[in-house]
Amino acid sequence: GSATLTIIPKLVYMSPKRAVPANGTVRPVLTIYGYNLGTDRNIVRVMFDSIEIPASEFLSFSDNTISLYAPNTSTVPVGVTAKVKVKVNQSVSNELEYTSYDASEASLSYQSYGIYDFSVIAPSGTFKLATLRPDDRLVFISILSGSSVQSINEDNQFTFGTYMGGNYNEIPNLPNGNSSLRGNLSVKSRENVSYSKYITPIAPNKKISSNIRASLVEPATSPINVYIRDFTKEDPWNYENDKLATGTLIASGSKTLVYYDINQSGLSVSDANNMVTSFEAIYTKLKNKFGIENPPEGNVDSQPRIALFVSPLLNVVATQTVMSYFDSRDKNTSAFNSAGTEIIYANSVKFLSNSNEFYASLAESLHQMFYNNQKDSAGVNYGTKWLEAGLGCVARDVSGYGLSSGNSEDRERISSYLQYPYKFGLNYWPNSPAQGHYGMQHLFNLYLCQRCSSYEPILSLEGTSGGSNLHSGLADVENLLGKASITDFNKFFEDFCLAMYCDNLGLDSSFTGYDSDRYQFSGIDLRAGVFSGLHGVSLGEGPVHSQFADIKGNSCRMFMYSQGNWGDIETTIVAPYTAGRFKTYVIYYSAEHVNN
Repeated sequence: GSATLTIIPKLVYMSPKRAVPANGTVRPVLTIYGYNLGTDRNIVRVMFDSIEIPASEFLSFSDNTISLYAPNTSTVPVGVTAKVKVKVNQSVSNELEYTSYDASEASLSYQSYGIYDFSVIAPSGTFKLATLRPDDRLVFISILSGSSVQSINEDNQFTFGTYMGGNYNEIPNLPNGNSSLRGNLSVKSRENVSYSKYITPIAPNKKISSNIRASLVEPATSPINVYIRDFTKEDPWNYENDKLATGTLIASGSKTLVYYDINQSGLSVSDANNMVTSFEAIYTKLKNKFGIENPPEGNVDSQPRIALFVSPLLNVVATQTVMSYFDSRDKNTSAFNSAGTEIIYANSVKFLSNSNEFYASLAESLHQMFYNNQKDSAGVNYGTKWLEAGLGCVARDVSGYGLSSGNSEDRERISSYLQYPYKFGLNYWPNSPAQGHYGMQHLFNLYLCQRCSSYEPILSLEGTSGGSNLHSGLADVENLLGKASITDFNKFFEDFCLAMYCDNLGLDSSFTGYDSDRYQFSGIDLRAGVFSGLHGVSLGEGPVHSQFADIKGNSCRMFMYSQGNWGDIETTIVAPYTAGRFKTYVIYYSAEHVNN
């Protein structure tokens, strides 16, 4: 005789597990994953408890998947959880659970697009969205900030957990190897060890007694002996590690002297003359833009011109090459190995291979001289490193050799920051800065100058007109903001973080909560080329149970659903236990809103 073999269908997953009921406004699509569903859809039924949905209502069908619209309230009432099975002929599968979501519980309803304060729409700490369509995007930007009178730790953590479509369990292996639903299951930090290829180091505020030699004088002399920092050492700022070098005067201008190291080869007199011409053009641009107060730069000591000492001794560090640097001790007659004048040390080897970055670095070093002279004259202990670095990045732009000229180093610095914004706190500057540290300072100062453009922002930050000797950097920033009638630094910093995401996103003035003046950058497109806007953890259907998320003081961190599955979203955020202000913004929009 013959026997009929019946293969029982097996269900493994349903996406989403929870959704609003189908109605005339929204019709969520459910996808059921399993095995042995067969090849003849006409003998297949999907069961919600005892109610059977015929194959004629399937949107798609295969041996492994069935998609159909979510049931309406007559099939599964709001708030009810139904048992879902698949029946092939008379063979019935195992069961999954599906819940009809109660949209009245949501913080935001379907398509209520806009930018929202998380604490306002989710005062309990848990945000709920009724449904997220496949072409919708949902972004959470958490920001931790502290003003000059708010002490805030550098390293902090907040708690983040989120679920899509009622899925609280890890997604199993799906038929056909489908893993596209998983998303990023971890919010733990990834290491960023991308250091700048070229650095302009900032000398520490060290003053030690005992003068070594007299300052340069007018008329300029040749040869001269100088001490160069040894950047191969763990502490190049220790004068005992200095290298003694001899230089010969090769070219001069009204504000510039160019000395070549006697061991220098490959550079001509013509190169030196070009350095004079280019450097004096940089000087003029910076002096006009930065609005220097008093005394005039390059004339604060007995040598009224700035010496460029060009040497191969700087080309020594493989991971981070020093292109140039200004040493504040050189015009300080009470410091060890002081030259008593203003000198910028420059890398001659890199001039030959990357002249654009060479001049960008000279602008950065010249700015350090400006900043040092102005702050020192005000008795502010040479200002603040993070602000000095940021304004130095702006100086690169002003010189015409930085970001505005397409300099790849500036672009890579900003891109590195946008990828890992939570790793770089605004007012924390390490001894070995990475690309992202420069990138953050660059963007923040560009944004600061943009928002305060009619209030001489550079002058206020560079010199003493701010009247602040608090030496925090933030006090100078807040003083400038006050001139522009911006009284809340925390809100300003939040605007800055939102602008990094919204810049050139394509939102218009009618978008709820959007302000084009505050949430855009001028003169730079953060969604062009290597930038691609602010980055964060990419979320999917895979659940993120309550996890600690790292965040620096005065920084931000982003999480993003780049698409939905028609299910609801439930996100809980718990603030870090620290001073300052912790704020999360929710950006909910459709692909239809954006121009990219």
